[in-house]
Amino acid sequence: MSLITETRLKLGIASWPAVALTGKERSWLEPLDPPAKPPCRRPQLVAAASPEPAELARFRALETEAKHRAPARPLPCCGRVRSSRLRLAAEATRRFLPVFITGDREDGTLLYLDVAPGASAHVVLLTLASEAPVYVDVTVGENAHLQLDIVKCPGHDSWQLLSWRATVGRFASLIHNSVHLDSSAYQVGQAVLAGEGAELTSRSAALVESFEEQRIDVTVSHSAAHSRSLVENHGVVQDRGHGFFAVRGRMPQAAQAGDCRQESRFLMLSPRAEAHCYPVLEIDQFDVAAGHAASVGGIDPETLYYLQSRGLGEQDAQRLVTTGFLSPAIHQIRAGSEGGALVADCLLNSLAERI
Repeated sequence: MSLITETRLKLGIASWPAVALTGKERSWLEPLDPPAKPPCRRPQLVAAASPEPAELARFRALETEAKHRAPARPLPCCGRVRSSRLRLAAEATRRFLPVFITGDREDGTLLYLDVAPGASAHVVLLTLASEAPVYVDVTVGENAHLQLDIVKCPGHDSWQLLSWRATVGRFASLIHNSVHLDSSAYQVGQAVLAGEGAELTSRSAALVESFEEQRIDVTVSHSAAHSRSLVENHGVVQDRGHGFFAVRGRMPQAAQAGDCRQESRFLMLSPRAEAHCYPVLEIDQFDVAAGHAASVGGIDPETLYYLQSRGLGEQDAQRLVTTGFLSPAIHQIRAGSEGGALVADCLLNSLAERI
């Protein structure tokens, strides 16, 4: 049984078709079980031209806030990559599509994800036992709605090096969720709200284990009027782990009547844990609403006392607080589709085993 087949069965999403991008090929995977719903039209999956060095360099992290500690493993934005293009057309029903990326090659993977105007889709991108860099270039057409979830599948001891870019069109919306529950990760996100009324909601959940490092770097550029963004990063850092959140909101003159919100919070489970938050707002327009929040700290003793007074032991109380702290991104995956609910259940079970 292949690793991808095993993962589809474990997550309970074998009844849905999927896309596989491996070290040797790109392929369309048919359902292993009877389809959960009538099959949608197969999306177009084709090879794409290799990017020029300047195009690949656009995925590079800014890293201007990394004042205390350089990345343990930088995200490379050079060299040869295997490029694919996935086109999602408008359909009568919302599509759920898992995309599996695996392979031990040194070359990276570049996926162009094009969502047609008026389309609605829930794409879950899962990386499996691969340390090759992954680049995702997303285009969300006018009045389209995309939920893109990026999940490092738990149980595989490997780095995730991933960078995504998104251009969101007029009155379109992008919901992005990122979940990392083990090992190390470096994820870079850049979203451009290019059309009037474009919206972005981005949430992340990071469980940083001992001696591991997780870095999440997100930049949102409001390039049109009445655009809205919300970025929420929540991380839990265990003994000798290192967490890093950097979020930038850019509101130029074109961002009239825009709304930019961001929140980054770390929960420390050990005095030897380390974490840094860098919230940044760059505002050149008076007619906007913007705000940011950031915190790094331990579990509130009064919260633990309250839970213990209701009959929970100390470890159970700490587990409950930690699970709740990381759950917003996972619950957003659940809300995306029926298949997303199955993926979220598996992530919550994995989280419970690791705390």
